[in-house]
Amino acid sequence: MGGHGVSKDTESRGRRRGGFTLLETVMALTIASIALLFFTGFLVPQLKLYYRFGRTSEAKQVCSRIYREIEEQLRYGYDFAVDPEDSATLYYQVRETERSGYGSGGGEDGPLQFDGALLDGGQELGMRPELDFTGTDEDTVCVRIRLLEENGDEVIWEQEAYVSSLYGEIEEGKPDETH
Repeated sequence: MGGHGVSKDTESRGRRRGGFTLLETVMALTIASIALLFFTGFLVPQLKLYYRFGRTSEAKQVCSRIYREIEEQLRYGYDFAVDPEDSATLYYQVRETERSGYGSGGGEDGPLQFDGALLDGGQELGMRPELDFTGTDEDTVCVRIRLLEENGDEVIWEQEAYVSSLYGEIEEGKPDETH
């Protein structure tokens, strides 16, 4: 009797060699969808984290480049003053006008203007720089560099830096002529 059941099972397998049963297909699709959900739930956050880290790294490089540009323009300046209407605009004096390429208006006797809107940093990467010179005094420039998403207000990176006037350092280092 035991042999009769085995031959029936073998016959049914022989008839369905060309495909899968409905149960096997449903189980395979269920397992595939569970695996897809797991990988999607795991990989998408990892990709977002990787993108965010790369974006932050690019923003740090752009901030460094902007700072170098600001420092090159303002290190020979003195008598710094922030525009009360626009904290992204800084007025200053220079003794060696050929050293300052960002100067506009003023002339040799009048103040020069450093306008943060003239900076070209990050646009090629979809970033928009924003400068704030609040906290600046006569001898030291305090600048907050913010990089925002070009199409929004999300801050990618923010950095605060200081630029001291070389004239202030030179004058402080001079021997006192009154003695």
